[in-house]
Amino acid sequence: HKMSILDAITQGWLCDLKAYRIRTNVDLDAVRAYRDGDFVESELGSAVNTHLRNSRIVRNWLELGGHRRTVVFCVTVQHARDLADAFKSEGVSADCVWGEDRERATKLDRHKRGEITVLTNCGVLTEGYDDWQISCILLARPTKSELLFTQMIGRGTRIEEGIGNLVEARNQSREITK
Repeated sequence: HKMSILDAITQGWLCDLKAYRIRTNVDLDAVRAYRDGDFVESELGSAVNTHLRNSRIVRNWLELGGHRRTVVFCVTVQHARDLADAFKSEGVSADCVWGEDRERATKLDRHKRGEITVLTNCGVLTEGYDDWQISCILLARPTKSELLFTQMIGRGTRIEEGIGNLVEARNQSREITK
């Protein structure tokens, strides 16, 4: 069986999204692509992990993110660390996780409990990570892959624990208020 993310939202299995696109002056024309079409990560990391771009991401999050529990997708471990530091420099509770991070489970738990507001990551949270309390996703990692894009934004579509389907929950709520 195959279901698109849009169909899952429409049918009430996932929550809807509101998206903002923040433009930066980073030029990706010189970043090569792999045979599968997505960017070469080492080159992409060098292109996007700049102080100016990281600062812009934080500024826009402060304006638009409303201090929501957030997951940020980064290109490299260094990018995840630098971006977490940029959030911390603005007084935001932030940390980063990556595949070989020995403290990953602790940080994920702290994020789920709300002790960490912004969690940057490199290649860890794209699939299989579900936390309905995440209400903001930042794609600091450009991609040409539709699958990777969908996996990343999908982390922000989980519905509240205890609600099986949003459409059914809304219909039940309407019946109760009648």
